Amino acid sequence: MSGIAGVVRFDREIADDSTLTALLYGLEHRALDGSITRQHVSAEFGYAHTALRRDHPASDHMEICAKTNRLIVVDACLYNARELAEACGLASLRDSQTVSIAQVLLAAYAKWGVHLADKLRGDFALVIWDPATKELYAARDAFGCRPLFLAHRLGEFAFASEVQSLVAAGFIELKPNMAALSDFIVHSTHRAFEQTFVEGVKRVQAGHYAVIGSSGMTQVRYWPVPGIALNVDSDEQEDLAIGFRRMLKASVAANMASVDGPLAIELSGGYDSSAITLLAAEHLAASPRGTPTHLVSFVYPGLTCDESPYSEAVAACTSFPHVKIPAPSLAEAKAGFAASARHGCSPVIDPSWPRTQAWGQTLRALDARVAFTGIGGDDLTWDPDYALAHAFEGRYFRAVVETLRSRQNPSVRAKAKGLRRLVGVTARKALRKVAPAPSQQEVAPQNLEPWVRRDMMAPDHAAFPPVLRPEDLAVIWGNRATAEVASWLISPELLGAMEFTELHAARQGITLLHPFLNRDLVDSVLRMTSDRRKGYPWRIKSLLLQALQAEWPASLLSRGSKTSFDTYFVKAYESATVGLAKLPHCSGELIDWDEVELARGALEPLLRTGKTPGLFGQGRSMWIPICVETWLTACDYSS
Repeated sequence: MSGIAGVVRFDREIADDSTLTALLYGLEHRALDGSITRQHVSAEFGYAHTALRRDHPASDHMEICAKTNRLIVVDACLYNARELAEACGLASLRDSQTVSIAQVLLAAYAKWGVHLADKLRGDFALVIWDPATKELYAARDAFGCRPLFLAHRLGEFAFASEVQSLVAAGFIELKPNMAALSDFIVHSTHRAFEQTFVEGVKRVQAGHYAVIGSSGMTQVRYWPVPGIALNVDSDEQEDLAIGFRRMLKASVAANMASVDGPLAIELSGGYDSSAITLLAAEHLAASPRGTPTHLVSFVYPGLTCDESPYSEAVAACTSFPHVKIPAPSLAEAKAGFAASARHGCSPVIDPSWPRTQAWGQTLRALDARVAFTGIGGDDLTWDPDYALAHAFEGRYFRAVVETLRSRQNPSVRAKAKGLRRLVGVTARKALRKVAPAPSQQEVAPQNLEPWVRRDMMAPDHAAFPPVLRPEDLAVIWGNRATAEVASWLISPELLGAMEFTELHAARQGITLLHPFLNRDLVDSVLRMTSDRRKGYPWRIKSLLLQALQAEWPASLLSRGSKTSFDTYFVKAYESATVGLAKLPHCSGELIDWDEVELARGALEPLLRTGKTPGLFGQGRSMWIPICVETWLTACDYSS
């Protein structure tokens, strides 16, 4: 959760540091251990420091090269720093404390140039200024664990870890990007493309590097790279689940090695956080740490989303202290919506901010700055649709057999639905042979909610790049099933959720580490051939369940599907929409608030019975309008 910021003037020297000072002020919650700055003629960088290890001072993250005058600032937790140092001819970081991570990355940039980002393993956001070419190089890790935003004005360029920093510094005006807002309304989710919700601010996208000069910016995807076939098992003799377990445990160990203070593991009771907990316990049994590790769980007494029996069963398999936090009521959640919108500079609002606040207070009481999460576990280990993959590849008989044998769709009704879907896929493939290929430009969905004023949607929201589909990615991995897993990992929705989660954790003074989102681990899963992967006897997450089959508590294995938190969240939005239809609205040109009130009224009986629809189903009639209204109000926008 450290932060970076900087200013570059392409055509003149920096006369004062007022802009950088203002940018760092907007990141002060990321600077628990202070801030430092460095300047070289026309560039000035700053680093807001929150140490994960005592032997990594702030100065390790910023450097000026004596030979080239290149200036770097980096927010990173890298696992291959020693290997990079040795490859660049520098002293090993393990053997010498005189070589900083910033020095290693400057040497690596001199060696590999713009391909530096692809050589790094871990979480990172970095910026390098090259005075010789008058260009900035900026890059983020493959999964967007560390944020980075950019803005430009009159020959001056600024960057920061948060949009709010750029706005608070007065570098950019808080003006809504109507194209991004329309995309949010149309798709009912935050899709983290280059554009942000603030006009004039762009993000360096996850898995991309950017080159910025006086004439503009170019972003290039470095992971995954089209045209490189990866679908080759690295070790055909090793059982896939055993190899997956080994690499996930190595990722847990690498993350633990990056922290020398108290550590928290978020334990929900689901498979992903439970796997992290069990592997952490195994690692620490062999390699004890000098500081405590705590398990932290939310409990929801009286609600169907309470997973405490499962989290308690997993905690009992370890020696870690287990801290249980009663989830606060969200009846008055509306009070914090405006602050959430201002901090994030977006309509992506945390409805459970009282819960987030309670979580931060608990971790601070434990003196823990770092929390492990299970984020990415669903996307990496959920079983792809093998039958659909066969159909897309033209192997229709195998597709039918796979559907009938599928453990994911055990009921007769589910199998019949699967067969009907295969017929649809086959028909579409046949039509494409005689009809021209559809345009790659995205088209707005036709089934918009009744409260959306279609005629007022910004037409340029459709100019957002099309989302890479499994069919598009199949060229990289050789089959659609593996490509489906890859599409989940790079989906704009996941990357948007990552950005949102990191921001709100940083506001609580917490750094998040995600062992499932380890580049080497992910690449190893994407190299697994589908025929070998689908052979395990589990209905969901077969690779993960097989990998730890001997360690799962019996109660965890007997649980049903994933727990739904819809009731908990929808009630927060339900309380926030009361009476809103009778007020003047900033969002009046985009949203018909009379229709919102009708939709809300239709949901009330379901809320009273507890049969709450999905939050991204009927529930969107509450949460999208309230988020848009709150965001436009924060922007002081008039329709």
